[in-house]
Amino acid sequence: MGKGKKKKKGAVHKVLVQPNQDEQRRDSTSTIEDDGAVAVEVHSAAGSSKGGLAGGGKGGGGKKVKAQRLKEESSSQAAGDADDSKVQRKETRQEKKERKRREHEKYKKQAVELIRAVNMTDDEQREKMKDMPRQFTHGWDPNRPWNRLRYYMRHPNFRAFIATYIAVCNFLIYAEDPIAHSQAEAEIPLIGSAISLIITDYPDDHAGLWAFKFFFAILWIVIGMYIGRQWIHHRLLYGHFKLEMFRGDKGTWFVMFFSVIIFCGIGANIFNVIINAWDPAFKVYETSPGLSMTNEDFMKVASSGTWMGDYLTAYMVIDMMLQDNHYLFWAQSIRRAYRGNARVIIFWTVSLALCTTVISVIATDAIEWDRLSSRVPFDPSTSELARAWLASVITLFDLMIVMQDWEFPAFHTNQDINLPGLFTYEIRFDFLKRWIAFLEVHVTGKWFNYGIISIVMMLDMNMLKNQVLYKPEDFAQYVSPSGKIYSVQNQTEIELWKEEKIVFRWEDRMGGRGDIATTSRYVGHSNFVLASSILPAAFGLIAIFYLVKKENPDAADLLRRDQEEAARREAAEALELAHKTSPADEVLDIENVENSDDN
Repeated sequence: MGKGKKKKKGAVHKVLVQPNQDEQRRDSTSTIEDDGAVAVEVHSAAGSSKGGLAGGGKGGGGKKVKAQRLKEESSSQAAGDADDSKVQRKETRQEKKERKRREHEKYKKQAVELIRAVNMTDDEQREKMKDMPRQFTHGWDPNRPWNRLRYYMRHPNFRAFIATYIAVCNFLIYAEDPIAHSQAEAEIPLIGSAISLIITDYPDDHAGLWAFKFFFAILWIVIGMYIGRQWIHHRLLYGHFKLEMFRGDKGTWFVMFFSVIIFCGIGANIFNVIINAWDPAFKVYETSPGLSMTNEDFMKVASSGTWMGDYLTAYMVIDMMLQDNHYLFWAQSIRRAYRGNARVIIFWTVSLALCTTVISVIATDAIEWDRLSSRVPFDPSTSELARAWLASVITLFDLMIVMQDWEFPAFHTNQDINLPGLFTYEIRFDFLKRWIAFLEVHVTGKWFNYGIISIVMMLDMNMLKNQVLYKPEDFAQYVSPSGKIYSVQNQTEIELWKEEKIVFRWEDRMGGRGDIATTSRYVGHSNFVLASSILPAAFGLIAIFYLVKKENPDAADLLRRDQEEAARREAAEALELAHKTSPADEVLDIENVENSDDN
């Protein structure tokens, strides 16, 4: 730099710096001719002389030329890098296309091998099944009879049959149940008392007692919810028994629902003791297991609710199977056509049409079973033993629906499977959580489904109890010498029957006085014979408890299942991609592949 020139503070000039050189050692006058040097702009605190930057001297001119040359080289290098990046992107797309082609060939071959194994035409194919991944064969192992039984028990065809057949059985038992013609008040132990405490039998002429009963009911609801959530769900079912189906908040509302019913039933009896001690005149306000409706009306409500529950359960079972990818080769074309908006449209259209029709038929008695059964050439009437066995089989089928679930007993939530008629896999209401942490509604798809079937199961078990313990005199009914059951319809006589505990007899009424005859029969089987009808339901209860204990996963098993689920989902997506990129016959036609292998 020229001497004697004043330095301009804050001037900007170019210097060459090594890429990894420390910034504190930068020198504004240094020129480094290394290939890795780059040109950068820095603000010098001292500046540089005008002559040095203006090109008056040899050194200044050399620096300017060198900076210009490096700028041109930097521009050419940037253009070359851009060309290289284009080539790199093009190579990446080619590699991606080639990878997809290899995946298609891989899963196409694997699909053929799986079909060969599932068809099991010879022992060699059964041996191949043993080496298949568990997520494809769904646990099939020809050397283990239990796995073979589980494979067929959880097969989609058998699951669909059980779920739909229950609705038919419920129609039949409703038509044959003589209690459905009884005009006596309907009673359900414990549940009726809970309903009486929470909803019905409030005193209209005593405001203090009305307020006491209301807050007393709220107290027992809160107690039932707290004990059900904190003690039964958190501490007992998951904390002590380590049941994976109750992990976290899964099943909390299910447990709290039944806990509230039980504790409100207990609270109803305590309420009766308190009001009797308060004033004996309050005895007329006691809670009772009665439902304030006749058995005929209750059976219409129960049968409508049961049928809707059976329908929703059957639809949800089929809906989940069509959305899921277990048993990969079941209903493939239907699965591809069903997914998407069509699934939601079909659900709401079919549900509204069927539910409206069925409930209208049940409520209006448009179809009378007694009149239809009189036209058949044989006697379709059933005895109390046959009805008890039918109710027990229905209860067994309810339990089988739960046991047949592919995620039983852990009930893992698959986020790829949405609820019927919705585009979400769960129901969540947490807008009250900001004020009360306890008030958060979170129901997964599995528990939404099996919460419904549990309520239906409760009604079916009540039906089983009624059939096993059925006595005509308990429902204002009597029996003819041929065994046909008659039901008294006169409400005045029924009130007298209830108050004075009278018994209606055939000899006194002879089917007259407006009494109606049912198609059902009463034989008078012994209690021991009737108790035998409990065997199917008892077998189902024992089986479900055994399977929960046997199949409940431990920590290692949970990790393995998560890995298998990820592998199964990846394989299903790749198989679906194979379908999209190639005709279905090319993927699934075994004979063509075998012939090509032979050639």
